[in-house]
Amino acid sequence: MIEKEFDFSSIKSYQLGVSLYSGEKYLVPVDNSVNSAFADMLARTTGAINARSGDWEEFSLSQDYGNTERVYALRSEAIFKELSDLHQVQVYPDMANFTENATSIDFYFVVFHDGKDRKIVGARKATQLKSTLGARNRLVQIIDNTMFIIENPVFRFDKEFDGIICDGNIYFNNFLNMEYIAKITNKVAKAAEQKIPIIADQIKFLDFSGFVDKIEDHPRTARLLVAISKRPNLDKYDQAEIVAQAEAQGVGFVNKGEPCLRCRVADKHKLLEVLDDRRWISRNTTDEAVPYRASSRQRSKS
Repeated sequence: MIEKEFDFSSIKSYQLGVSLYSGEKYLVPVDNSVNSAFADMLARTTGAINARSGDWEEFSLSQDYGNTERVYALRSEAIFKELSDLHQVQVYPDMANFTENATSIDFYFVVFHDGKDRKIVGARKATQLKSTLGARNRLVQIIDNTMFIIENPVFRFDKEFDGIICDGNIYFNNFLNMEYIAKITNKVAKAAEQKIPIIADQIKFLDFSGFVDKIEDHPRTARLLVAISKRPNLDKYDQAEIVAQAEAQGVGFVNKGEPCLRCRVADKHKLLEVLDDRRWISRNTTDEAVPYRASSRQRSKS
C-alpha cells in the first residue's frame, strides 16, 4: 500500500526539518553523508509497518493500538492537519543556530522526493535526538587506539520514524508519538462537540444533550464520539437491541424515552462503547450472561 505512493528505490533528495515547541518549523542544513542515515530510517520504518500482520485498517480515534496493526489515515482528515501540513508546505526558513535551539526541538522530520517528484515525509518525536546533549565532553572517539573527547555537540537519530506521510495517506509506526505530533488531544474535544448533533440526528431514540458537558475533561469519551460519528450505519441502529445491550452492561436510563432515552451521567462512556461495538455479552455457558468490553477490536472478515 505504501509502495504505491512512493518509489523507495529512486530517492533523489533529502531535507531535514525540525519543529520547536513554539510550533515554528525550520530546515536544517545537512551534509550529503547524512542522507544514508535518513534512507535507512525510512527503509526500517516501512519494513516494520509492512511486517505487521492482518489487513490494512483505517485509523479510529476510539481504538487502543498496540503497535502490531497496519493502520493508515486519510491525509485529508481534518484532525490530522498538523501532519498534512508537513507534507503540504513547500518551503521552511533555514535554522542558523541549531545548537542554541536544540533543547526546544519538539519533533523532527525528513522530506524525501523520488524520481517522479513524489514526496514522502517521515516524522519522529525528538526525545533521542537530544539525548546525547547532556553527555557533551563525556563522549569519546577512538583514533589510532587512543581515546579523544568529542568536543562538539553530538545528536543521535532514531532507527525508525514514528510514521510517514504520503500524498494520500498517513501510515503509523508509533501510534502514541504520531498522535502527539498531530496534537490530536488538543483537537478532539472540539471535534467531538461538533459531532454530537450529527450522531443525535441519526440515533433519534437516544438523548445526547448532556454529552457535551465538560467534554474537554473526558478525552476518551470525546474520542468515542468522533469515531461513532464516522460510522456509516447509525440510522439503522435498532432501539430494542441497543437498549438490551446497554442494560446488560449496567447502563441505567433515567427516563422512559419521551422523547428520547437519557442515560445516567456515570454511564455515558459505557453507552458510547456499546454504540461503537466495544461491549458485548458472552453466553457461552448456561450459568449467566457475562459482560465484556474491548478497548481494541478488529472486525473479522471470515
